[in-house]
Amino acid sequence: MKKLYSFSSHILSLLFLLSFTFIGAQTVNNVSGFTANGTYKTGDTIEISISFSESVDVTGTPRLTLNTSPTRYATYAFGSGGTTLVFNYVIQAGDSSSDLGYAATSSLALNSGTIKASDDAANATLTLPTPGAQNSLSFNKAYVIDAVAPTMTITAAEGADGFTSND
Repeated sequence: MKKLYSFSSHILSLLFLLSFTFIGAQTVNNVSGFTANGTYKTGDTIEISISFSESVDVTGTPRLTLNTSPTRYATYAFGSGGTTLVFNYVIQAGDSSSDLGYAATSSLALNSGTIKASDDAANATLTLPTPGAQNSLSFNKAYVIDAVAPTMTITAAEGADGFTSND
């Protein structure tokens, strides 16, 4: 009887541990991109991928706040039902970033939408890896955004005869 009790207590302990292993919110594992590294300009689109620990379902249009000047967003494009969601950032005139990433660990926002576990509809944890750290967008990819129009200043020089070059 002692052996049966010992065996059953081990099984119960194992089931208890497994229940904690599999119960929990889906979390972000990695943020990267499908677009090749490089410099991008007005009108270009950058596809950003956010990978979760398990499959998630999306409703609405969640968005990702980027570290651009001025502040811009990548909006949800596709991936519901899988582990990787894709967000698109369309570069606008005046945008700039020397190393595109997201602004903070809290930059993934629901924007009146939802991101939930496919299996039990629990809300996913939206915390992103620390910007610049391993598994973050700026760690994984090298995107430079240069959509600021060049400017030129013309000044007139005064010659020896007292006239300026534009007289």
